[in-house]
Amino acid sequence: MYRWKKIYILKRDNKVLFINFDEKKMFRVSFQIYHYIYDNIICANKEDIEVKYQPLIEFLVENQIISDSNEDTDSDNKGEINSIYFLPTLQCNLICDFCSLSSSPFIIEPKPMALEFIKDMIMKLSDLKVHKFVITGGEPFCSKNIFNIINLVNKNLDCKLQICTNGLLLNNEVIERIQGKVQMLDISIENILEDSCFLNKQVQKQQFMDKIDILIKIGFQVCLSFVLTKKNQELVFEFLDICYEKRTAISVKVIEKIGRAEENEELLVSKEEAETIMVGIYKYIAAKGYDTPNFEEFLFPVLLPQKACAGYGHLLSVYPDGSIYNCFMLNYSSFRLGNLSQDSMDDILNRLHEKKESDLFKKCFIVCNKQGCTTCEINDFCEGHCHYCNSNGQAKVKENIQCYFIRKLYLFILWYFKSNETVLENLDRFLELYYEIETNKTERMDLSVK
Repeated sequence: MYRWKKIYILKRDNKVLFINFDEKKMFRVSFQIYHYIYDNIICANKEDIEVKYQPLIEFLVENQIISDSNEDTDSDNKGEINSIYFLPTLQCNLICDFCSLSSSPFIIEPKPMALEFIKDMIMKLSDLKVHKFVITGGEPFCSKNIFNIINLVNKNLDCKLQICTNGLLLNNEVIERIQGKVQMLDISIENILEDSCFLNKQVQKQQFMDKIDILIKIGFQVCLSFVLTKKNQELVFEFLDICYEKRTAISVKVIEKIGRAEENEELLVSKEEAETIMVGIYKYIAAKGYDTPNFEEFLFPVLLPQKACAGYGHLLSVYPDGSIYNCFMLNYSSFRLGNLSQDSMDDILNRLHEKKESDLFKKCFIVCNKQGCTTCEINDFCEGHCHYCNSNGQAKVKENIQCYFIRKLYLFILWYFKSNETVLENLDRFLELYYEIETNKTERMDLSVK
């Protein structure tokens, strides 16, 4: 007989979802097909299985649902670091009233890191074989070391390099120096769209849009991002028009009470308001007929089964002084893993593995342990509420303000999305079903191999 892998099964509305958390794979079938698989393959002797089932068997083996041996061959990738977030500076050329790290031009930092120190840090990080290296901040292009860091990452790491920036310092010289070395530019454009921007007279919106055209033309992948507040929510529709016109990737985040936003409560929205805003965005896209692949990815993101957020052993964040944490929002002592100027990567990883076993880490990063997420129906697919370091150096829960909307969106993607329909057909059906999607608990079966 074929053997189940470590599989969880969810059942809802006569549909069954097979989930392998170790391999982050899943697929959905009808209840009838589920019994067909169970009766004709799982419970049947291999020698009795008919040839006509072979394509299905190959599919199930490929997706790590069943095994044709008695040995447990699951890959051991639970502690694999796949992303690095590198903050070369906390300074910024703007003072955004929603900034999660309270960055500004007035932050006083130690003198820039010596080139040898940067080289040593990058060499240590190169041992991890990560898939993605994200340079963020602060405004990365405020750092005097930014080009050294980009060059060293390109030379020593075989991974995708992404920079998160407000784009205001991307002049022709900067673009020329990073061309061919940076694959993705994630550019926040709230300040370009807002009339109140104090840089409005210096940086005209049309000039900025022309810059986006140049970046795309010479081969950069561009994602435009927008942080939505009570003050700028009407501008999000202009933002979406720009993303469609420029054919860029799209990121919309709703402001949360962290960083400088803790001091600007007039910008905050409630969960109910966030839900209304997000539904309005989806209705606007449907009315406009925006159906590019980037809009499909924004509207219906690919869901991966996960029991914990990436901070639980899959990413590292490096601060300007070389201090390293498992999450850039948790930059205080309880989450500090060491310093790249003093510690070897083995020491840092050993410390991470030790901390993963602590009650603090399990509470902060394993979704079913998170406050407010324990019984949520989508906690196998959502990272849940996050923790962050407040101004007093304490961990606080950052409530996911989009909870109401995300829960219904994810339920639709899991159970009602049809891959054989267009994005606009799925969007119309999602909006039609939105207020009818029930949140009754899904029946769960644990088929883990003991």
